Amino acid sequence: MLKYIVSVMMVGSLMALQPVRAPINDDYPQNAPSSPPCPRIMSDIITEAFVNYNSNRDYQTNGPTATMLWAVFNEPIKGVYATMMFQNPPGVSGRHQLWNFFDFNTNQWVKKPDTPYLAVDRGGYGNLAVNYSWTSYQYHPFFTAHMDATNYRADVWWPDTPFDPRNFNGQYKVVPGQETNEVWPHGGITAGGYYHKIFADYDGHQSGVPYAIMYNRFHIDAQTWDGYVPIVTTDDAPWYGFYADPFGKRIVTTYCRTSSDYHIIALIDTVEGDMYYAGMPIQKDITQFIITKFNLPPDWMGFVGDGNPFIDKNGNVHLITFVTPPTAPDTAKFEAYVYHWFYDLSADTMSASFIKQVPAPAYYHSLNTLAAGRSQMGQEFGLGTLYAVWEEFHPTKGVVSSNGYWRAATQVVLGISKDNGKTWTQEVLLVSTNVPGQADTNNWLRFPVISPIIGHSGNLDLVYWGVYFDDDPGFVWRGIGATSTVKMLVGRKEVGVEEKTSISYGKTKINYNGRNITFEIPYKSNVTLKILDASGREINTIYKGIAQGKYNLKIGKVPSGIYFLNLKTEKENINSKIIVK
Repeated sequence: MLKYIVSVMMVGSLMALQPVRAPINDDYPQNAPSSPPCPRIMSDIITEAFVNYNSNRDYQTNGPTATMLWAVFNEPIKGVYATMMFQNPPGVSGRHQLWNFFDFNTNQWVKKPDTPYLAVDRGGYGNLAVNYSWTSYQYHPFFTAHMDATNYRADVWWPDTPFDPRNFNGQYKVVPGQETNEVWPHGGITAGGYYHKIFADYDGHQSGVPYAIMYNRFHIDAQTWDGYVPIVTTDDAPWYGFYADPFGKRIVTTYCRTSSDYHIIALIDTVEGDMYYAGMPIQKDITQFIITKFNLPPDWMGFVGDGNPFIDKNGNVHLITFVTPPTAPDTAKFEAYVYHWFYDLSADTMSASFIKQVPAPAYYHSLNTLAAGRSQMGQEFGLGTLYAVWEEFHPTKGVVSSNGYWRAATQVVLGISKDNGKTWTQEVLLVSTNVPGQADTNNWLRFPVISPIIGHSGNLDLVYWGVYFDDDPGFVWRGIGATSTVKMLVGRKEVGVEEKTSISYGKTKINYNGRNITFEIPYKSNVTLKILDASGREINTIYKGIAQGKYNLKIGKVPSGIYFLNLKTEKENINSKIIVK
């Protein structure tokens, strides 16, 4: 039976916006249907992580783009993992969720972009995550996809030990999915060593509801599933995003409630999946909060091509989300209003900020999106700067497919916030009509990604981002365009930041000189002073206890390099970058 479906479920004024689920296999029907710049951005380096010739893999995701790029700034890895759904890689047939590794030592991808590392088997529509904290398989990349060879079971696999991403031996550990038709999976790993996965119950045989959103987990030492459970029992898959905190216990799923009002809903679990199993996650209606806060018309809505959520270094939840009026003069051209949403778990409070309005483009944009969408976020853990990327359709420029369909050109936008999302600056990273190295301007850029971990070197934040490139605009499975060259471009944006080796917040001061630390606190308080590496990972606790007055401490035995001091009192949270020589 042909395994694709067109969603026609709309209500009232939502008839104009019709999300369409992509086919889960390769049986493609042929039915066509300005802002201020970021501060001190120094340079940008763009490379090709993957090049897939004669490919019909120009549609990498259905709803929000899953995490596809992870940077690791720790020894012995020090590089960037990337993944892409690839059609007919050399020596094998079908689609594969392949991967590659960018080595910081050589500033090169270790595999040629047209012959990357193979997946464990045929499959697609997956993602990757990195185990940062658990001692077993630390810094290994973990992959998932629904597997063609086993009736779309969502397997999980990762390189076995010993592992060197510069010379991978091809040996994987594999945890097979628990059921068939576990479609469009997203996965992530928390600090306690749990791998978490959400997916669509494609045929409803697990939950009783086709396209219900399911959850499952296993511990990477035990490698046995704890059992699947529905977390959304309406047919709202696969319009979801997912993130697991690699340094903590929290996970978050966001989804577009297409079964009713098209609001973006967050489901937050603070105990590594236990709240999902108990059926008691923290639930927040993000779209309704924005409608209320900004006094928008009550029928405004989100849409299926929304953002992927993010959990920051303090365990709080962020999302760059998109809302729109439910009707438009032209039903294939919808404007978008871009917002940042924030949830402080400790205070149980939400906040939001308006970023920009993106007008409806002159040309049709695409299915399953507005004029802007598909955001991802990351953070530099020292000073806490937030970064985000999202796609926008150019307001005036157009591109045309090989069979004559015009679509709006696309661009990748970078957002930066130095105040936890209250204000944002933006920069256009790349426009599809002006891609370096491409003489032809008739291209498309879709589904941007960013590493959740942002690095730091000297006075620069190192932002690794990516986007999928198609030299024949449009999607083959919709009859627009033809098989084409599909690439994943990965860029490094270097953003200048202020140096701080002596810092004062409120009344508390902290100074660093050589390997000596002095902090002075004029009030009595519980105090914790930690040293963190460049990725935000804790190296050592230097002081913990009650303090008042001036203290002189030694930094201890740590290798030379860039670190951050984190001083927490009952009133303040201070971060200071230091260089240990």
